[in-house]
Amino acid sequence: MAILNKTGRFIGSKKIAANSLSVLDGDLVATVAGFADLADAGEKIVGIVAGEQTFAADNQTVDMVELEYIELDDYSVLEIVADAAIVQADEGQFFNINTTTQTVDVATKSAVARNVDATSVSTTEPIVEFQVIMYRFVDQNTSLYKLVR
Repeated sequence: MAILNKTGRFIGSKKIAANSLSVLDGDLVATVAGFADLADAGEKIVGIVAGEQTFAADNQTVDMVELEYIELDDYSVLEIVADAAIVQADEGQFFNINTTTQTVDVATKSAVARNVDATSVSTTEPIVEFQVIMYRFVDQNTSLYKLVR
């Protein structure tokens, strides 16, 4: 679960929610097959949920209820809890989000961004494997992160 700390603009967005989706305030959202869903590891995070909601098992085809969320941009800063202890030396490290707990998955930490190929490593090619980069260390449990685009 994340807290929106700062954003360049405040834009509300909505998209039809995935079947059986259940969201809590602060959950991170991705677009999967055209539907709003919880962000899984490696998926581009597009927004953060404000509120709680559960959607029907046939939402994509029958109910078509939309999930409303706050759209995140390159200037967004998120305060996110980590699933294990972090240290100040982790500033500038790349991480994924733990899908189950919506926390920073410390085990995925990498000093180098990986490119689309995933077999070669580069800091100059497009970053796609990781979701967030630690922007500022706060304490061993929580820090500030920016989205990787």
